[in-house]
Order: sequence, then C-alpha cells, then structure tokens
Amino acid sequence: FGHVIMCKSLTGEKVAVKVQDRPEERYHQDFKIEIDILCTITARPEKPDSIVRMLEHFEHSGRWCIAFECLGPSLYEFQRQHQYRPYPLSNVREISFQVF
Repeated sequence: FGHVIMCKSLTGEKVAVKVQDRPEERYHQDFKIEIDILCTITARPEKPDSIVRMLEHFEHSGRWCIAFECLGPSLYEFQRQHQYRPYPLSNVREISFQVF
C-alpha cells in the first residue's frame, strides 16, 4: 500500500521510490515484511532477473520508503500518457510477459 514516485538519487540515478500510504502501525508491519523479503532476495548470490532490484530502504517522516531501480513509467503513467485509452494488444502481451 504505497505510492511510487520517480526520483533522482544523490548520485543522479533515476530511482522509483515506493512511499508508505498510511502511517498506522499495522501498515508499518506490512512494509517491514516486504522489506525483509526484498532484503532476502537481494542478498542471494543468484538474483532472479524477473524481480525488480531494491536499492535501499529508509524511514522518512514516519513512513517507510523503498528505493528500486527505475524500469520505466508505471502502468498508471503509461495509461495517462495515452489519454486513458485501452491498451493495445501488443502492450498487453508485453506487460503480461513481464508479470508472469
């Protein structure tokens, strides 16, 4: 449960930062579980190519944040750029292939 925003790191690299939507403790726990899973995956010597790479995580103003490598626009941004028209079949295939 978070918003993803595109940012620049201190080194100038584009990153996608997922910011926790709600500051309540129960959502902190969900975010911490997600961070633990991503840390476990990141620590593995054989990192799967099909999983986005977590760069770092931190807490800011009482909300957890997770920085990921930036792979491109979000699905929402893609849809907004195309005036909310239905996705062309070629895009649906590409997105489905990436998800599965």
